[in-house]
Amino acid sequence: MAKPHLDIKSVSVSNTSALCGAYGHNTRTNTNEDWNHIDPTKTYLNHDLVNPTNVFYRDLVDKRLQEASIEAGKNLVSSNSIVAFTLYLAYTHGAEAENGFTVQQWEQASLKWMQDYFGERNVVSAMVHMDESSPHIHAIIVPITRDGRLCAKDYVGGSKKLSVMWNSYGYVMSQPPFHMEYAQSRGGKANHASIKKFYAQLNEIDELKFPEKEENENVDAYISRMTEFAKSIERKAIADRMKLEEDAAHAQAEAKQVRVDYRDAINLQQYLKRKYHDPKLVNEELMRLYLFEQYPKDVIDKVFADTEKEYGKIELNPDLFFGAPTRTKTKN
Repeated sequence: MAKPHLDIKSVSVSNTSALCGAYGHNTRTNTNEDWNHIDPTKTYLNHDLVNPTNVFYRDLVDKRLQEASIEAGKNLVSSNSIVAFTLYLAYTHGAEAENGFTVQQWEQASLKWMQDYFGERNVVSAMVHMDESSPHIHAIIVPITRDGRLCAKDYVGGSKKLSVMWNSYGYVMSQPPFHMEYAQSRGGKANHASIKKFYAQLNEIDELKFPEKEENENVDAYISRMTEFAKSIERKAIADRMKLEEDAAHAQAEAKQVRVDYRDAINLQQYLKRKYHDPKLVNEELMRLYLFEQYPKDVIDKVFADTEKEYGKIELNPDLFFGAPTRTKTKN
């Protein structure tokens, strides 16, 4: 049975480089990405439903935030704001043939749902990919609320909000001509299955009842001692296994963060080169981002080093940064 799919990732003020990464992936312009999963003969079929000229995502988000701030009469963006989130929409492979709808019908219905649910002006990009195994949409949403606030929590804050959103999209996809099947109960409990299993195993061990030790050690006493021994061994084995799994997860997370920081640095550098073309303007924008801490420090430091290596040291106008907060650059 054909089913719809939906996934969300947030973009914070301190990590807007994620927009550069999303742009590079969605427009197929990221030179550092492995494109083995796409069919390059079909890439020309990819199209953006609301951003046909492929304007940079960061510019689209900034423009929408500026509009909303002007309308609100104040700056809506704070240091910890979620300024956008990416939305992934798809369906089970082959559903269009199985259920008798077209890709065009699905993409237009999905776009209408996004614009109705989040607000038409808040959907700043909706890229349809046709060069992978199944059609899907990568959308960029700016979370401006109906009453003019910047508040991602109003849309995606907590399992209840996510469930409401999922049911809303699922309902649209269950209607003609799509006739897709969706589960109305959707949550994150399954993500904690391993931890629940761990505690269940510990509780099962703790619930064992052991006979009291007799003065004279007989068979029963021996069994009792061995059961206690088995209990401690099993508890330790479970704890050790969970510790190993936890250590492995931490190691994978750290390795992933290193890759993400490197990718973000490359994406930021490419974005600034395409936007400004002038090495001095690139460095001035880097300095502004650096001073106002709009990107992680490791990312900015790497881009500074790569830019100076390529263009050499460029003297910047100190008046550009008058009144900026002081930030000390870590020297390697």
